[in-house]
Amino acid sequence: MEFRNLTPFDTLCYSALDPNDDEHRVIAMKVAYRLVRQGDGSWRAQLIDDEPVPLCMGDEYWGEPGASSVRQESDLAPFKPRCDVLVFGQAHAPGGRAATQWETRLKVTVLEAPAVEAVYEQKAQWQPGRQRYVSRPGFEQTKEKVQKVLLDKRLWIFGPHTFQRQSMGSGWKRTAPQAITELPLRWDHAFGGASLVRDDADPTAEPLLHEVCFSNPLGSGWLDKREPRIRRKAGQQERKEITAPQIVQSDEPLPAPVMGEHPEGSVDARKMAELAHAYGVAPAGYGPLGRAWAPRLALAGTYDDTWLQTRHPGVPSDIDFRYWNGAPDDQQLPYLPPDFCLEAWNLTPHATTGGHVRVVMPGHRPFLLMRMDSGVMLPLPMITDTVILDTEAMTLTLTHRTWIPAGSPGIRVLEARFEVDPAEPLVRRAPKNSSALQEA
Repeated sequence: MEFRNLTPFDTLCYSALDPNDDEHRVIAMKVAYRLVRQGDGSWRAQLIDDEPVPLCMGDEYWGEPGASSVRQESDLAPFKPRCDVLVFGQAHAPGGRAATQWETRLKVTVLEAPAVEAVYEQKAQWQPGRQRYVSRPGFEQTKEKVQKVLLDKRLWIFGPHTFQRQSMGSGWKRTAPQAITELPLRWDHAFGGASLVRDDADPTAEPLLHEVCFSNPLGSGWLDKREPRIRRKAGQQERKEITAPQIVQSDEPLPAPVMGEHPEGSVDARKMAELAHAYGVAPAGYGPLGRAWAPRLALAGTYDDTWLQTRHPGVPSDIDFRYWNGAPDDQQLPYLPPDFCLEAWNLTPHATTGGHVRVVMPGHRPFLLMRMDSGVMLPLPMITDTVILDTEAMTLTLTHRTWIPAGSPGIRVLEARFEVDPAEPLVRRAPKNSSALQEA
């Protein structure tokens, strides 16, 4: 079948395999909006159609790949069972005045209950166990629109502070946070970290200890339980001060470092997830999690000798497609309708009133027009599975996606289209002397 992009947006049709090795045609479209402030202080989403935002073709990082936070992930996922709502930028102190701590908030609501779900048949194509993502094939629609809160998340920002080891083995003391005006929303400032002990006698030798926090190797506040003992045995001083995490889940910061207890030798992804859960503290943030972090890595499936012999280079048969959702669990939502509402507090530049932004999306609808061999034209709505709020550029970027089995019979052409009028039908009926549908 032929593919045509009849929109001004970056759109791509590519192939992907499901766990049954069935090939699908996946179509991804990236659409961005400027958040424009109105005279009354409200905000509206202005479509950017003169300079389309490109699809992200590979994971992008804030610094060195693998050693820094992910800025955004590749848009070329085969399938996302949920919608990722993500934020990157900085958290700003209220009023731009330096503060030792403040609260941030991210909220998503819809005016229809429930939020749009992929049709049952589409989801069933991507996983053998249909019940994994769909509890029922449809929802009863009501005439009245009801506001439904899908996400209401609050995180606390703290100024720089540390944990200082007290004398005579009496534990750790947290220092008072310093006042700041802003903080980058990156995992470097969340709970996590690493324990690295080098051999002073031979700096080129293998480290005496090199362990990372499985849930976030970039952060701070985590320490391998073996580190003090190994340092003492090597004749090194124990660490007397450790950086404390600045992005946390409550207004009570972490009181002391978390001592992680890892076994000797390597562990698999599922064991990593168990050990990370045992920390008792999870990293806090609004951005995409690392693909190799726990518990996300365990969703990628089993890469062993059996996979090498029977599946390589395809995905493992036990992959859980939630792996392709990179947002924190509480930011993975049902697919959003085109008129969802997003709000943010203290995540936006000083130009905002009270640090609050509220924008209702205009109801634009991306879709595919399937031109059949019979002459009939059928619309296939695209779902929104990624939403990114950039708090510095004041933009909202949406990735829309849909898919059909490769080799679907009767389809001559697939056309990517974009309807800006929420009231306009995607297709209209032809005159009475014709049985076909015509494009609107």
